[in-house]
Amino acid sequence: MGAPMATRLIAAQTPLVMWSRSPASTDPFKNTNAIIADNVSDLFQRCQTVILMLANSEVIDVVLERNTDQFTQLCKGHTLIQMGTTPPEYSKGLEADIQNAGGHYAEVPVSGSRIPAENGELAAMFAGDADTIKSIKDIIEPMIKSSTYCGPVPSAMQMKLAVNTYLSGLMSGLFEATNFARLCGLDLEQFQGILEAGPMNNNVMRMKLPMIINEDYTSVQASVYQAVENTRMMLDAGTDVGATMPSIQNAYTFQQEAKAAGLSGLDFTAVMEIYKSRNKPKSNS
Repeated sequence: MGAPMATRLIAAQTPLVMWSRSPASTDPFKNTNAIIADNVSDLFQRCQTVILMLANSEVIDVVLERNTDQFTQLCKGHTLIQMGTTPPEYSKGLEADIQNAGGHYAEVPVSGSRIPAENGELAAMFAGDADTIKSIKDIIEPMIKSSTYCGPVPSAMQMKLAVNTYLSGLMSGLFEATNFARLCGLDLEQFQGILEAGPMNNNVMRMKLPMIINEDYTSVQASVYQAVENTRMMLDAGTDVGATMPSIQNAYTFQQEAKAAGLSGLDFTAVMEIYKSRNKPKSNS
């Protein structure tokens, strides 16, 4: 996600300094106007506003050296925009620590995968101090299609997980329906055409169904590993507020099986292989 988002900022002529835990991922940007920072400290010295797009909360803590004096030195006088997906309570605690260090925090998770990121069509959810949010909107704008202010932290993160809960249901339904249609011997191109012609037509279906039909799991937009992490966060956040989430629990079971089967690095659509593995022999009665 970080690479296409950075590309959008460069195209908008936003002055940009980059750093990545995987140095090779910054190689495509060496011939652009972006500056490649030597390390995290170098990046913070060059920038007053820092966008975080990191894998998970554990990585954020390591990168920012949280609970050390270095964390305070990095955050003081800076605005940190956290655009990854983390547990809501984690985000709330991170905001408190950054503010205590003399910095500002904006919670801005986004809905969308790599292709929407490449097209600047992410849906952003904002949470935090209203003045801080106002100060960063122009920076975020090249990367997004829509934005919604949700309220105080962690309301944007909760909103992101609510949106992902619906997305998970869409994907589970698509897996089940396609598996059923295939076992019936139906023409899957016809199946797709009927979906596209009716009220169930949506971007997720149009993007993911061809991958499922063609078993093209290597064009990774969002991996099985990411799905497992996100679904675990949904379940934990649901437990915190007492929500009943049976469909998410079922989806999590299938995703964990996919991870255990060695499919973590493949696109989330590889979960279809678990549906196929659970099929039973056709009844002759």
